[in-house]
Amino acid sequence: MAYCILNPNETNKLNIHRIAENDLEKNLFHLTEEFITIDISDEDFNKIKIRTHFLASYSEQNGYVLQAHETNDLGIINKETLQSHLNYLSSTIENCLTVNQNSSVRSFWETYKGVIDNFDVETLTYPTSFSWEKYCQDNAIPFKSILQLP
Repeated sequence: MAYCILNPNETNKLNIHRIAENDLEKNLFHLTEEFITIDISDEDFNKIKIRTHFLASYSEQNGYVLQAHETNDLGIINKETLQSHLNYLSSTIENCLTVNQNSSVRSFWETYKGVIDNFDVETLTYPTSFSWEKYCQDNAIPFKSILQLP
């Protein structure tokens, strides 16, 4: 079972704060009781992880609904857009590594950051029809969503 953690301060409760592949990963997050944790299927977890789907609705009574992104919203427009995204990922991971010196998942994130920092954006043909995360999945590059960062 996977999890989607929602920000309780959002009016529509659709802002995903974190996602967790399992209980072990969920327990790495420093969550307060206010956060809303919903169980999601492994399939839906993967859809969010590779950014092909987003949370379209959620309520305690009706559960959640995922919706596919529009095809033109999935791709990478150009190498500058990809480089900007990779820079964001790298700096976010770096900030987390600085704060979480003794994290049990530190080595994974250090390795993934190395992949990001060394990726040559010239190797792709633009525009693409896929996200960076989908590219990693399709090319057997070990990765996690930035939403899984502790």
